[in-house]
Amino acid sequence: WSTFFIRANQQNQKTKQQKKDTETKKKEHGVPFLFGRTNKTKKRNNKRKTQKQRRKSMEYLFYSGTASLVESIDKRIIVSLRDGRTINGILRSFDQYANLVLERSAERVFLGQHFTDMPLGFMIIRGENVSLIGEMDFEKDQRLPFTKLNPRDFMLLQQQQNQQISQAQGSELTPQKRISQFKEKHAIADDA
Repeated sequence: WSTFFIRANQQNQKTKQQKKDTETKKKEHGVPFLFGRTNKTKKRNNKRKTQKQRRKSMEYLFYSGTASLVESIDKRIIVSLRDGRTINGILRSFDQYANLVLERSAERVFLGQHFTDMPLGFMIIRGENVSLIGEMDFEKDQRLPFTKLNPRDFMLLQQQQNQQISQAQGSELTPQKRISQFKEKHAIADDA
């Protein structure tokens, strides 16, 4: 029994010493000292938790790939296609391949300092033709340095410009000049 009492006494002295140490640490730091951790480590752990919580909340805010289009559903978007055309419309649906379903879509066409939105209606765009997708900003759209025309006026302007180009080319090249250029190009003798 004597060894038992000696060990118990030693253990009791250790716990008393630990209590004294924690009290001195409390006085040094001026903050409560809990379970051998300082307040600084506790703050770090809290920051880690908040960072983990932030990451979880960020998963819902930012999607990667085509999943990011979830936020653009029922909003007007502008799509740049591989062939250079730009189409805008209200996004109704999409899939993982970026196949898009647009409602009230229109193709934006530019001619000099003028542009128009040619109405196309309901449109399905295959994902492999899409090069860029973005939400339309109406404020920036109003501040474009181009004048917007209605489609009918735009078509008339386009026809006038095409006629001017064809007249300019036609006056330079007479039928005889065209024939002589063709013969020179294909190495045809004048006797033939």
